[in-house]
Amino acid sequence: MNFDPLKFSEGLRKILDREQGYLLRRIEALETEVRTLKSGSHLKYRGTFKTGVLYVPGDAITDKSAFWVCLSVTDSRPPGENWQLAAKGRDPR
Repeated sequence: MNFDPLKFSEGLRKILDREQGYLLRRIEALETEVRTLKSGSHLKYRGTFKTGVLYVPGDAITDKSAFWVCLSVTDSRPPGENWQLAAKGRDPR
């Protein structure tokens, strides 16, 4: 049996055509997942605020009886433009 490059090429094309739809759907799903992760639309609780720690969008902390969500990269203490107040408790003092 001799190798026929034309038949091999045709067979490979059929396989690629069949798999292309699956691959395109999978790529689209992964791109959506990456956009979601980059958007900061998820929260990660980092405990109480600590001086010197770098917080990134999606990080959530507690500080002085309040729950804060980080909006942009910062090491500053809330409140401020980098933080969104999510919930306020009663100050125990």
